[in-house]
Amino acid sequence: MDYSFTINGKYVTATVVPWTDAGQGATVVDGQNFLKVSDFDIQLEKWAVADQRFTINTNVPETGGKSWSATVYGLNPSDEANWLKVNDVSTGAVATTVTGTNGSELRFSVTEFPATPPNNPRVGYIRITAGRMVMDVKVEQSSSDNQFLLRLSTAELLY
Repeated sequence: MDYSFTINGKYVTATVVPWTDAGQGATVVDGQNFLKVSDFDIQLEKWAVADQRFTINTNVPETGGKSWSATVYGLNPSDEANWLKVNDVSTGAVATTVTGTNGSELRFSVTEFPATPPNNPRVGYIRITAGRMVMDVKVEQSSSDNQFLLRLSTAELLY
């Protein structure tokens, strides 16, 4: 869409490009600082998953060698999500709160969904904090046995 208007007798033409979130992840901005995660709504199957990852980018100046922190919680910040664990960026140790630097991958894992009710999906959050910015990454695990994750390469699809 093109727009034309006049400022102080000069013609100005502007083209407005439609915004798309495709491939953008999620970004929070605070003045000149930003916090961006590569995935903010993660859907997982019932089975235990040992090594899920997403990337955190920020230009918040490092304090003590770290520029962001991540904490796990349940449906509310005061709730626990003991089935969802994050791993320390440098050591890989399981923790409830971890810290990292710009461009590092946050690794997390989930335990297998219990066989006993309730059979609703369980939801937890990983809260990323960088400076004054906060972003919650939703992690939802299905209770269903019939969800399968099929990964095929292009070669397998063309076979």
